[in-house]
Amino acid sequence: MKRTLRKQKGRSKAAPHDTMPNPTGAEIKGMRDARSISVRELAAKAGVSYQAILRWENETAKPHPKTVRKVLLALQEFPVIPGMKSEEPKE
Repeated sequence: MKRTLRKQKGRSKAAPHDTMPNPTGAEIKGMRDARSISVRELAAKAGVSYQAILRWENETAKPHPKTVRKVLLALQEFPVIPGMKSEEPKE
């Protein structure tokens, strides 16, 4: 059976997660360090495993764009501590 693709009306070509910043593992770690939160705290708030966060920070794995969004939203819930190292993602 042959499948055909249909155009969806009213939808842009770019998915919403395509416009999200794509931070590196070092940037995720920098943002976490700037807020002085642990890997486990960030993982719990973002709804992912702490092992996944560690793999991203060590750059042995890359998160899915939807997961990046969850992590960035979770990071926004923690205030940046003045004087702490910060590596915010560049847009």
